[in-house]
Amino acid sequence: MIPLGLYLHIPFCSAICNYCNFNRGLFDQPLKTQYVGALIEEIRRANRGGTSASAAAPADTIYFGGGTPSLLEPDEVASIIEVCRTTFG
Repeated sequence: MIPLGLYLHIPFCSAICNYCNFNRGLFDQPLKTQYVGALIEEIRRANRGGTSASAAAPADTIYFGGGTPSLLEPDEVASIIEVCRTTFG
């Protein structure tokens, strides 16, 4: 089975660059906290039921894109990686 590569979009920036066309917005702490919680829940749900082709596929890569993923706190990154590990092996 071919392993998955996961792309996790973190759409927050400390400044908006004119040349950037990625989906992003200015950093907002409460919104970031909500977003991280929603992202974790979405990852958990990705492997429920086991009916899709990706349900049994392991992941060997996690790419954090954005935005500016470095705006996440280390414990937020750790929580996201842990749920990816639990969900996708």
